[in-house]
Amino acid sequence: MRNVRYTIDPLNIGEKEVLYYADRDLQIGTVLNVYGRAVVLTDCDEYTQEYYRKRYGIENFTAAPIPSRGDDCAPIKQKERILPPYNGWGSYEDSEGNCISVEPKPPQTDFKKFIKLDRYVLRFGAKLLSTIRENCERIFIISYYLSDDTIQIFEIAERNSGFLGGEFMKRTRIPLPGQEKFTSKRPQYYQPYNFYIGATMSLKDHIFHIVSADEYTLIYMEHHPYEYPMADIKSIMLKIRDAAKSDYKGFICRCLPDGAESVKDVQFIGFDSLKRALINLLADNITNHEIITVCRYFSAEKAPPQACNRETVRAAVHLELKRSLWNAMDELKEHLHHINPLNKPFLSEAKLRSTMKGCRLPFIPELIDDLLSVLNHNDCGEVEVCDFLNFIDMGCGKVPDIAPMNINFELCPKIPFLHKGRLVNISCFLQYLGLDEEAKPKEELAS
Repeated sequence: MRNVRYTIDPLNIGEKEVLYYADRDLQIGTVLNVYGRAVVLTDCDEYTQEYYRKRYGIENFTAAPIPSRGDDCAPIKQKERILPPYNGWGSYEDSEGNCISVEPKPPQTDFKKFIKLDRYVLRFGAKLLSTIRENCERIFIISYYLSDDTIQIFEIAERNSGFLGGEFMKRTRIPLPGQEKFTSKRPQYYQPYNFYIGATMSLKDHIFHIVSADEYTLIYMEHHPYEYPMADIKSIMLKIRDAAKSDYKGFICRCLPDGAESVKDVQFIGFDSLKRALINLLADNITNHEIITVCRYFSAEKAPPQACNRETVRAAVHLELKRSLWNAMDELKEHLHHINPLNKPFLSEAKLRSTMKGCRLPFIPELIDDLLSVLNHNDCGEVEVCDFLNFIDMGCGKVPDIAPMNINFELCPKIPFLHKGRLVNISCFLQYLGLDEEAKPKEELAS
């Protein structure tokens, strides 16, 4: 309505009374209408309980159960998408990408796994099992790349063998044998735990028998026992312990070499003696890799210390300082005085490493390791500070210049110890088994 005047009601006679919730309306179990939503009060804190106890005399503050909603719906189960079977073109992942979306997308790779395991390669020596005698004498190197689970095979050429050698199989993922190829499900591929010494596997219709592994592979598997059960010393020794309980004396006699009457007469035994005893005890329940793991764990042979020439290492250190034009010797001494206010003659290697890093000394980690190995140490393994400063100072006793070299391999050659496990400490092996204490009560009862 236009051009109409309304009279103002100063007494608010027509105003509707609105009721609001107050503290007297709030109790445990009360249902509140909050803008059309039903809210149930189930509990309150101690301060609120004390307030209602003094104000209204309420003593029962038992928490109410949380009510179930009547409009809750069961989760919708998404049906698994059934893809057409693999047609043989490209990889399974490529075929899935073509079927899932109209615009084909490249398959997604596990980037975190690639960053973590890049350049981690397990190498195994293998023989080819064939009905042709010449093929059985061929030697292969199977490389397993942990970053993407791919396998590459090289053949080592032998003189007058008739085989050229080189790449035998390109790097690719290989599915496990016995699977249906033309199906909509992804096949299962070879995993790292499928490779161990003594395993026989079919790789693209070629049957290989793994006979050896390099030192890096053995160490890596021993450091990751949960991923590689064949290198888990705890589970292996538990299996040996359970099998040797019934005939412990006979097992010890089979471990000892000929002519030995008791364990006290022999401290070390050979690899072949222990291997023969374990095979006699467990038969097919133990593999060659497990035997090698046991012998390496209780090996009586120690790796020789790495030999580094002190003068050669110092020449390499001075060469790096000259190439980077480093001249912060005063700052280095000031930093050492800051971390060593009492002027202790020796400091830990960790503090010296952080000092070299903080003062931006142009040394790679390998050169730092070689530097610390040739410095003077005390009985606690700490490094002499004066020797460290004189070693770096180019004005204190000059050394002849050397040509640039590969510090990782040429400065202090780190030759791997390849003879670990040839001799086994039988005393430590039997002590780990822990069957001597169980055998003594039986002998006392028998006597």
